[in-house]
Amino acid sequence: MYEKNKIMKEKRQFAGIIMAFLLLYIIGMGNSLCLPEAKAEEQSQWYEAEEGLNAAGDAAEEIVIAVIDTGVDTAHAALQDCLWVNEAEQNGQDGVDDDGNGFVDDVHGYNVWAGNGDITDSDGHGTHVAGILGMKTEQGGNFGYGAHIMIVKAGNSRNGFSAENCVKAIQYAVQNGADVITMSLGADYLDEKLEKVIHAASRKAVIVAAAGNESAATGESGFSDSTNIFPAGLPDVLGVMAYDSDRDLAWFSNWDYAPGTTVEYEIAAPGANIYSTWPGDRFKKQSGTSMAAPIAAGACGTLVQKWRENGEYEPAAMIGQLVFTADQYVRLTDQKGELHFFPRINLEKALEVTPQPRVHIRNVTVDDNTRWGTANDKNGIPQKGETFQLPLEIFNLWARAQDIELYVTTENKNVSVELPDQNVESLASRNSVSMTEKQNAVITFSDNMEKGQRVLMDITLRYKNGYTEDGKEYITKGKLLLREGEKELLYYEEQFGKEEQLPEASPAASGTPKPEASPAVSGTSKPEVSPDVSETPKPEVSPDVSGTSEPEGAVSQGPGQSPAMSTVPYSQQPQTVTASVTKKKTKLYRIRIKKKRLLVVTEPKAEIVVKIYPKNGTVKQAKRKNRFFVYYGKADKTGRYVLKTDRIKKKYKIQIRVCKKGKAAVIQKWRLSC
Repeated sequence: MYEKNKIMKEKRQFAGIIMAFLLLYIIGMGNSLCLPEAKAEEQSQWYEAEEGLNAAGDAAEEIVIAVIDTGVDTAHAALQDCLWVNEAEQNGQDGVDDDGNGFVDDVHGYNVWAGNGDITDSDGHGTHVAGILGMKTEQGGNFGYGAHIMIVKAGNSRNGFSAENCVKAIQYAVQNGADVITMSLGADYLDEKLEKVIHAASRKAVIVAAAGNESAATGESGFSDSTNIFPAGLPDVLGVMAYDSDRDLAWFSNWDYAPGTTVEYEIAAPGANIYSTWPGDRFKKQSGTSMAAPIAAGACGTLVQKWRENGEYEPAAMIGQLVFTADQYVRLTDQKGELHFFPRINLEKALEVTPQPRVHIRNVTVDDNTRWGTANDKNGIPQKGETFQLPLEIFNLWARAQDIELYVTTENKNVSVELPDQNVESLASRNSVSMTEKQNAVITFSDNMEKGQRVLMDITLRYKNGYTEDGKEYITKGKLLLREGEKELLYYEEQFGKEEQLPEASPAASGTPKPEASPAVSGTSKPEVSPDVSETPKPEVSPDVSGTSEPEGAVSQGPGQSPAMSTVPYSQQPQTVTASVTKKKTKLYRIRIKKKRLLVVTEPKAEIVVKIYPKNGTVKQAKRKNRFFVYYGKADKTGRYVLKTDRIKKKYKIQIRVCKKGKAAVIQKWRLSC
């Protein structure tokens, strides 16, 4: 964290390392209702009727769920029976590391922020999250299904959560046996070390995180208020959105604009007026994705207990287990009037369906290096007379896949295809791989091809379940549109993860001709959906990923015929995200941006640092081009600070740091709520 002297030092050192802060989402949306313990049994909640959330009370009794948050009220009567217990520390001596794990007095968890065993919650947020998973009242109503709740205190809503403390919290949770880790926190900045720790932890525990409460779409939408929230958006993390009692996406919830991209929020859970514990033996209703995340985490706990009996169990596979067994959806209409659908949990079905692989083609490029043909010019453009490879990046969204075979076909007579002679042997859950040279198809455009001619190709992946021998073959199909002499590529998936019964004997991967994929569409004519490179074609499988139509009865076609995943052209850059002129309020300070004037209202004489730089490109690029501007100031006696500059523009980011009365700085982008 930054102290005052370190902040002023930035005037002289632009090249210093900036610590990333993850800001907690405090969910006081509207009026919160505080209730004494005596009235707990009188509460009836809308989400109790959700059939998809029903499971036996002991369905996760062998599971440990770590709550990384603001701590917990360990004295709350409704939480006495749910907390994880480190028996060696509980029965040991105060001030001694009785179990030798490197942490002293970690009876119910640990405070990585303070470096001690005091996990007391003076904030309330962590107690509310923990209660959703474990509270026991006459009314019942928790979603932990008997799991033991480990508490890891990593910060509070006033000072935020440093990336360093989040790293320590995750490492503690994994080291001490957490099966599921839930984090109702996030920010639009991702620390590199935190990303690596999460990836490593996801091999041992299911990681769950809240998508955030700015009502914002993910960055690929191009909307002015779009933002990517981490860690929820990471591929190793189950990103959780919130829905309300009308089964619509909650008005405050962030949402995933384009499924199948690199930033994903995968599932929706109840997040409006959620009733849970509050410090002081009280109860409270709160709304937000912070409340939805632990509900999804509890469901993951039941799945872990169910499926880890298999020796090939992968925690990350449980993310796909929730997503691909969902058969009901919540919806959202965006500012363009387009309808989007997001799966909600069907825990009963997720406990019945065997985990299956779902391989998604995430990236397609052209490699026209001269080693494939002497006529190649290595410009990445498919041209007549050239021979080139189609390198693929594939991503597995569900259970482990094995023996992944690639087939590429076309009906264009001026194109020849040489299929690869090697398969991808195995791909773990939530992992991606770029296929090697021997695993890619080789394409040749003849000299007779017309200039600018379109070539439509069918790409098919066939693979088996690496989790269990279920006697099925899984298929992912898509179409790739190339244009001779043009760099633009367009790929979209039209059939995702279809199951087929395997024949008694399958041809070997090498030495035997591969079976043809589905009949290709003529490469010289347009497919039914116009493949113009400026827009993404809509696959015919419902529901459409861009949400232009509602699935019949809001029911999916089941895990074997999951919704198709459409992607934007890989060579097409996202639209510029511009900042709208707006007013935002936080508990720390209030910001008003209007044309060339920035007003910050905070505590009297608080020190303020304002950074302004273009949205496009990195901070290093902005500094190199002298487009990175830093302003230092101090609020007056009334707490007002005014900055007038021509550099406040719609296509620029504005980042503000406020130091309150000598305490550590809190970094915030104006559109990110505290």
